[in-house]
Amino acid sequence: MKGYRLKPGARIDGERLLASVQSQQYEDEDFCDRINSFSFLSCSVVEALDCLACDMASVACAAIELGVSQRNLQRLLLRETGRPPSYWMLLARVRQTARSVLEPIPQPLSLAEIALMHGYADQPHMSREFKRWLNISPSKLRRGCEPFVQLNERGYG
Repeated sequence: MKGYRLKPGARIDGERLLASVQSQQYEDEDFCDRINSFSFLSCSVVEALDCLACDMASVACAAIELGVSQRNLQRLLLRETGRPPSYWMLLARVRQTARSVLEPIPQPLSLAEIALMHGYADQPHMSREFKRWLNISPSKLRRGCEPFVQLNERGYG
């Protein structure tokens, strides 16, 4: 069994995809191409998620930036992704923060500085969010205890 990660809000025409692979042998790369050819994303969802990932102060600010009401933004994302805008905003923030923790700059910033830079109240707040979302502490991530290749892959946030 093998899993494939899709972008948030992606829809797949499952019947057509299954019909295209049932009678043929395929390689993993070919199957990824097949999935892509039978999937689609709503431009509205892509735009909303990109906006939420751009260091917005709140969901209300993102709604204003997108030119929609906060309620319409919430309805759109709940319908298309099954998650509210706040979920996507928090996920993007923790992913961006994790990349900062891993950044190999000449003089690494302290975890407290990184927490402040990404809008956390303090380092313990950032650590709790890391544990909640990534199931690892920032210090363990920095020490390289776990490979987090996904943080650098294209995806949300």
